[in-house]
Amino acid sequence: MAVIEHADTKMPPSTEISTVMQNFERECLRWGPILPTGARHLRVSGRQAMAHCFGPPASGAIDPKAAEKPAHPFDRYWWDISTTYLEHARNCLGAWLIDDRRSRQMRLAPYYLWRRDEDDAARVGYSQKPAVVPIDD
Repeated sequence: MAVIEHADTKMPPSTEISTVMQNFERECLRWGPILPTGARHLRVSGRQAMAHCFGPPASGAIDPKAAEKPAHPFDRYWWDISTTYLEHARNCLGAWLIDDRRSRQMRLAPYYLWRRDEDDAARVGYSQKPAVVPIDD
């Protein structure tokens, strides 16, 4: 979380972002089986949130070539959406660990739904069907 929390004051280098995401992937593989049912998407959602903020280096754990690519320039809009999602996910997991650990259920929206609710452009995009382009022979 620290790499994204402070990105508004100092953008981390691509190598640091990639290293953080590799550690994130490793921890998700380790702890994923015991996550509650509503949080099984956390591995993908966390990666999506980081990728919207930082770009290719956030995918370094699944594509080693991406780790070497430069990060996106800082964008406060995407930083805010990504940071608030990751904070919300952390708070939900914390509450589950403290209060509801015996319950295998947890309500944590996937990142793409969070983004849709926060982002006007995403709402418009999800509500429209893509146009079918005819193929000329």
